[in-house]
Amino acid sequence: MSIDPIFSIEQSYRILQSDNFLTLQTRNLKDKKRTGFRYGLDFNFYLGELYHEKIALKTGIRYLKTGYQSEINSNPTIHNFIEIPLALRYYYGSKKIRIYSELGVGFLFNLNFDIDDFRNERLVHHSAFVAVGFDYNYSVDFAFFFQPIFRYHFTQTFSDIEVEEHLYNIGIELGCRKHF
Repeated sequence: MSIDPIFSIEQSYRILQSDNFLTLQTRNLKDKKRTGFRYGLDFNFYLGELYHEKIALKTGIRYLKTGYQSEINSNPTIHNFIEIPLALRYYYGSKKIRIYSELGVGFLFNLNFDIDDFRNERLVHHSAFVAVGFDYNYSVDFAFFFQPIFRYHFTQTFSDIEVEEHLYNIGIELGCRKHF
């Protein structure tokens, strides 16, 4: 088992779908990417000696701030979530520097949720992510890691508006890993 304190900086944006071409064009011209972040703790459970610690199941808890800036509305569209990730990581090799790939899902709980919100922002979101990273094993029980990551939110951001909107993030995660 290992514990990872992590920090991530990300570019956040959205994908729009609508039958209203004019609304799509206006939003595409007026909405801009925004830098977001996330931080928290991950817990890794290695799937035994059989696989020589090449496969790990990851979960954890994270706080994240994501969204985009719109020139239409002077207030940025910012979403604050608590995320519970669930991922499978595969390590290639067992040297001092190890490459790994990771595939997972995130369960996000919206901290901005307001039952009276006219846009009906959703309480729970689901996302998927993929990453390729590098571990630098400083010692037998301590490592640093770096991973570029892509996330896509399957859940539509708002439920009662004419434009279907899904967030996505591209970023870099950094952290350290303490093995037990």
